[in-house]
Amino acid sequence: MVKTKQQLLFLLAVVTLFILAFFMLTGPEIYDVSLFPDMFYPFSFSAHSYSRILVFGLALSGALGLLFGLTRSIFKEQLLGFLAIIGAIGLILANDFRTLFFFWELVTISSSALVLFHAKTSKWVLNRGMRFFFMHLSGGLLLLFGILLHYAETGSAALELPQGGMIFFILGFGIKTAFIPFHLWIAWGYPAASIYSAIILASLSTKIGVYAIARVLPPLDILVYMGVAMVVVGAGLAMMQTKMRELLSYSIMSQVGYMVAGAAIGSALAVDGALLHAVNHMVYKALLFMCAAYVIHAQGGEELLNINKSNLDQGRLQKPVWKLYPVASAGAVIASLSALGIPPMSGYVSKTLLREAIYDYEFMAAALAIAGVGTVIAFCKFVYLGFLKNHVSTVSEPSFFMNLAIVLTSFASIGLGIYPQLLAPLLPHGASLAVYSVTGLMDAVKIFIIGVFLYAFTNKFLDRAIPCLGRLSIESLFLNPLINQSYRVFQLIGKRESDLTRNMGNDQALIILLLLILLIILFWGA
Repeated sequence: MVKTKQQLLFLLAVVTLFILAFFMLTGPEIYDVSLFPDMFYPFSFSAHSYSRILVFGLALSGALGLLFGLTRSIFKEQLLGFLAIIGAIGLILANDFRTLFFFWELVTISSSALVLFHAKTSKWVLNRGMRFFFMHLSGGLLLLFGILLHYAETGSAALELPQGGMIFFILGFGIKTAFIPFHLWIAWGYPAASIYSAIILASLSTKIGVYAIARVLPPLDILVYMGVAMVVVGAGLAMMQTKMRELLSYSIMSQVGYMVAGAAIGSALAVDGALLHAVNHMVYKALLFMCAAYVIHAQGGEELLNINKSNLDQGRLQKPVWKLYPVASAGAVIASLSALGIPPMSGYVSKTLLREAIYDYEFMAAALAIAGVGTVIAFCKFVYLGFLKNHVSTVSEPSFFMNLAIVLTSFASIGLGIYPQLLAPLLPHGASLAVYSVTGLMDAVKIFIIGVFLYAFTNKFLDRAIPCLGRLSIESLFLNPLINQSYRVFQLIGKRESDLTRNMGNDQALIILLLLILLIILFWGA
């Protein structure tokens, strides 16, 4: 139970977020609000028709994530998590590009700080966290450049369709949303963060990217194709992983691909499906990370291949995870079924809306079906190895709030599937949520059965690491060589600069540097 004033403070924060979620669901319209209107950088907020449903999802999943780590995570870590949630909500409610960019960077800084929180104890975490930070920082700079070009064209900072710098908006949003090949930050960030921070992070970055695409960009076929590619590639990468959170991370990429495709199609049904799937995904992905946290803590690592060996740990009795942690195991099954779109889970509702919205894109149905089978294989692997076959030594009991968070999140995932009309008032275009039909049920079950049978025949191959995959990845083939060569170039420049300045006075070197900067500015202005 709550033992300190700091834990009580965050319990109040959790309650406040629950109240905010309830207010979004039932409250009146939110009117325009301006903060510091007479200052150089004023903030402007309003509830766009796309905003309320995502604020509901962020508040609900954020409250559940904070509740899970209430008595186990560090106070400063909880504070950063709460700041990231507030930043995401502020971004969703932004009424102009100035406000959006400020909270965009607030999410970048706070989420990067969460990933880097334990960097002092691990060089691996430091390396992954810095890459995560610079990737998101680059996206923010691209977005800023797009905003400046739009402002130069229109003289307005209003949140509207960009009239200039469209490519920079696409790239800035794309990095945050994990477009290929910018998806690498997902595998860097979530596994490097603590098991408590990862739960909160899973609900933030990619969803605000999806919102930005739906809110700012026009319908674009190229983004539809990108979304489908994310679905297929993400599912394929997920089923090849041998670490729990890397599997879940690539699954995020795949599920976000559905949202990107829906937002890029731009029809009323597609946008409603994308936003609803974003909320459902926030809930069941938070549940997946909560359940994974039990296993990671119990066996001290994330390798599915290692935890599958069931080694006797210095004579201590080992038990199956599903017997030792029945609440977490049941939650893992519920969340996995929701991710697979199996009725009556929430994922079935939003995925059905998206399937109905893609009839004009014939290739998408086949691609999504293939990706669906891959997702089934990935989650069969996750549940079977992580919770059914895995044995761990008896460790300290999970806290009351950890079990409570899993139970509440499980009920939310099931409840939003059984009674999807609960979120109907929040859908901007009023799509019908009467999605249960014999055809829809049969399609979902058919994909599930095919995936289960394929996993049964291929599990001996898929359960093991495939060394060549790491060497054939984008990170190995392109990014790491680029970083190494850049480092060598900087070393060479530093050596030449050192040799040059050694033969001249400091004043002369400073004058040359200032002249170079002036020439760059003049060239840029021209």
